[in-house]
Amino acid sequence: MDHGTTGGNDVRRKAESTMATVAEQAQQTAEVKLSSQKDQAASTLHSLAQTIRDGGQRMGDEQPQIASLAEQAATKVDQASSYIREHDLRDFVQEAEGFARREPLIFLGGAFALGFLAARFLKASSPQSSRRSGPQGQRDWSAVGPGRSSTADTFVGGRRTDPVLSGSPSPLGGSEV
Repeated sequence: MDHGTTGGNDVRRKAESTMATVAEQAQQTAEVKLSSQKDQAASTLHSLAQTIRDGGQRMGDEQPQIASLAEQAATKVDQASSYIREHDLRDFVQEAEGFARREPLIFLGGAFALGFLAARFLKASSPQSSRRSGPQGQRDWSAVGPGRSSTADTFVGGRRTDPVLSGSPSPLGGSEV
């Protein structure tokens, strides 16, 4: 009997068991967090619907068409809130898969638009976008301000000058911005 093979199988079984346990715990943790986020999103949508409804009611006498549109929008947002509250992640995934099969072009266009918006949001909220340039070669925008160019050029007597050339006018000319 080969004890090396038996010991290796035991280690392998224990590793597989441990991995399965860790994966199950991770899945449970993710489900709890997603459920919490789902409930928070539903509550936020419900609050938004109430805000829209209140705004529409204040406009009721002065602009009844806008009040009617606000009430319709509030009803739709409330329906979305209820749907989110009543369904779980699996339902969302199944609906998305079904929609992707029925309307693949619309689904892909929506996915592209959502990805584009997410990238723009992430880029705009990046802490590096508002900081000075580092060694990565990003532009230092601290020199830009009223009466200053966004380039390294400066203006003297209505003519653009290159600071490297000690104030001599640039052949490009130009006027102060």
